[in-house]
Amino acid sequence: MIIFFSGHGVWKSVNSELWLLSGATRNAGEAININASAWAAENGNIPHVVFIGDACRTNSCDPLLNRVHGSDIFPNVTSYAIVPEVDRFHATKVMSPAYESMEKGESGTAFGVFTRCILNGLHGNVIEILQPYKADGGSTRILLPRALKTYLEKVVPQEVSKLDARHTQQPVSYIQSDYPKFLARFGKGNDTNLFPPLTFPEAEFYNAEESTNHSGMDGVFIGGNLTQNIDPRLYETPESYLGKINIPFLHFLIERRGGVIIDGAHDVTIEPSWPSAYLFRNGEITFAEIPPYYRNSFLLLRLGNGNSVPITILKDFIVIVLLKDEQVTNIRYEPTRNNQSYLDSFERRSLIQEKRALIATAMEYGDFKITGSMQEVINQAGYLRYDNAFDPTLGLYASYAYAQMGRQKGIGKIYEDMSMEPEPVLFDVELLNFLSTIRFQRRYFNKRKIGIAPLLTQGWSYFPIDFSCFPQRFEILIKDLVPGLWTTFNAKGTRFISKTLR
Repeated sequence: MIIFFSGHGVWKSVNSELWLLSGATRNAGEAININASAWAAENGNIPHVVFIGDACRTNSCDPLLNRVHGSDIFPNVTSYAIVPEVDRFHATKVMSPAYESMEKGESGTAFGVFTRCILNGLHGNVIEILQPYKADGGSTRILLPRALKTYLEKVVPQEVSKLDARHTQQPVSYIQSDYPKFLARFGKGNDTNLFPPLTFPEAEFYNAEESTNHSGMDGVFIGGNLTQNIDPRLYETPESYLGKINIPFLHFLIERRGGVIIDGAHDVTIEPSWPSAYLFRNGEITFAEIPPYYRNSFLLLRLGNGNSVPITILKDFIVIVLLKDEQVTNIRYEPTRNNQSYLDSFERRSLIQEKRALIATAMEYGDFKITGSMQEVINQAGYLRYDNAFDPTLGLYASYAYAQMGRQKGIGKIYEDMSMEPEPVLFDVELLNFLSTIRFQRRYFNKRKIGIAPLLTQGWSYFPIDFSCFPQRFEILIKDLVPGLWTTFNAKGTRFISKTLR
C-alpha cells in the first residue's frame, strides 16, 4: 500500500507530525497524525506500507492548530502472523520547509519540487535506479525503496538550489523493507499492462549532475550548501576559549578532569546548583569545572526562556555547547590533556576539527550519509572510528546515518568499536543499538551511566509506541520536547529532570 500526500504539514513534536487537509482546524479527522499512523501500520496486517509526504515539517503559529492532534488512518489492531515493513519518504528534514515552484508558461501551475522528483523516479524515468527483474517468463525492471531514497537525496537538493541558491531542502527517508518488496515494476516495448513512463514539459529539469562531496573520503558523503552555514565557533578549541581571558585556575579545565564551556548566552544556569568555586562567566561564555565529588552522568543547562538541555558528562573530556537565540546549535567533546586520546590524535587534530565542523553543519543544513560498506568506512574514513575517541559525537553521527538507512549491522559495528574505548558509550548509540535488536529479542533498556536522554532530538523518533521495554521517564519526557536539532525540554520537562538531580 502506498499513501502519497502533497500539501500542508506541521511538526508539533517528535511523536506528533501532522498532514493537514483543508478542514483540519475544524475537523480533527482531516488532520493525519503520520507518526501514529506509521506505528499503527507496523502493528497491522499489511506486509508493506509506504508513506510519501511532500509537506513542510515546521512549527505553526496558528492557535487553532495547537489544539489539533490528528488521527490514525489504520485500525488499532495487532497482527502476529506477519511483521509489516513500513517505509517513509519525507520531503525535508524536521523543522524545515518543503519548497514549491511555478510552471513556465501561461498556466503558472505550482508544483512541489519533491513531488516532481519522486514521480520522476516512480514512473521509471531514471533508468540508473532500476533493478533487473525476471517474472512470468519475461524480464522487466523494478524500483526498490532504497534506490529511490538514494536518488531523492541527490536530486532534490540540486533542483531546489536551482530555484534559489539560498535555499536548502534535504529529503529524509526511513526504509525498513528490502527485496523482494518493491515500489513499481516496468516493462519493455509494448508492455502496456505495467506502469507507463511519465514525461514532463521540462525534460532538462532532471539531470544526473553529481553533488559535491565535501568529505574527501570513500564511503562517506557530505553535501549541501555548507560554506555559508558553518558557524566559526565550531573551530574554537578549549585553548582558544581560555586564551581570551587571564584566569589561571581555569586552565585546569584542560589539564585535569574536564568540564563544560557554554558559548552564546548571558543568562544560562546549571542544575543542580553549581558551586561558585567551579564556575566562571565572561560575557556570553560560561566555564564550569566538574567537581571531584559530582557523581551524576549529566547536568542540566537551564536557558533564559525556561527550557533546558541535558548535557552528558564524560570523564577526561571537555564538552563545548554552542547556543544561538536560546537554542543549542552544537554539542561536541574535546579530550583533556590527561586523556590518552589527546596525545593519540594531536597530529590529526586540525583535520578532525575540519571534518567534524562539516558533519555537524551537514546534520542541520545539508546532507550526511554513509555510502560505502561498513569495512570501507572503518578502513578509509578513519575519523569515524579511530578519531571517534577524540570526539564521541563522530560515532553518534555515524550511528544515525546508519539508522536512517536501516543498516542495523553498521549501528552494531559502531557500538562495538565505541565499547572498546575507556569512556562510556553515548546514550544515542546505546539506544540505536538496543532498538536494532528489540524486534527479535525482548530485553529491558536501563542505561543509567550514560546520561538521561538522547543528545539529538532525532533519537526520540526511534522509540517504539510501546514503552514497556523502557523506564517510565522516557514516556513522560517525550511529551515535553521542544523542536530543534538537540534534545531540549520545556519548563514541565525541566521540572521533572530537576527532581532527578536533587
